[in-house]
Amino acid sequence: MTNFKEGDRVQIVVREQTNGDIKERSYYPYMGGLRGTIYRLYSDGRAAVQIDLDSLPETVRTRHTEAQERMKNRWIDALSEEARSRLTPEEREFHLNYVLLVRVQDLQPEGKRSRSAAKKETTSPTQTVKPETTAQARATPPAKNASTSSAKAPSAQEADAPKRKTLSDLEKAEEEFLKSRQHSRR
Repeated sequence: MTNFKEGDRVQIVVREQTNGDIKERSYYPYMGGLRGTIYRLYSDGRAAVQIDLDSLPETVRTRHTEAQERMKNRWIDALSEEARSRLTPEEREFHLNYVLLVRVQDLQPEGKRSRSAAKKETTSPTQTVKPETTAQARATPPAKNASTSSAKAPSAQEADAPKRKTLSDLEKAEEEFLKSRQHSRR
């Protein structure tokens, strides 16, 4: 088994869904073959994987892009006219992440093929992905799932995680950002 760390490029293995997967809601057939980057690792053996949009099936990618545009328009419409006019082009950008919570054992390094995936591809070269199964669109953000693993003792990876910023750190960073913005407008 490969030891993964946050930031590693991975691919979700293609395999059959088991009754245990259904009960735990941990693997769905449409996840197989998706590529992405490990966003966060949890001590319970799961990983939040930020999926590459280009690895999504066309129908799911289209639906994701439409939802992203709706959310962007809603956000911009909620701003005052003055606030909208002050936004820079970079600040107007709005990207919606696509994150799935997957068991680490269902991951493999990107580009590596498992035996079961290679065997499956030789028997059925065209895998059909049902667009009706869109649980990944409703995937829970990693921050909400982090509470489930916080009851356990922190793992070595969690201990190496960066410290949470204090209020004074955030205020200082905000002040620096505002100063840099003022300088860039001049």
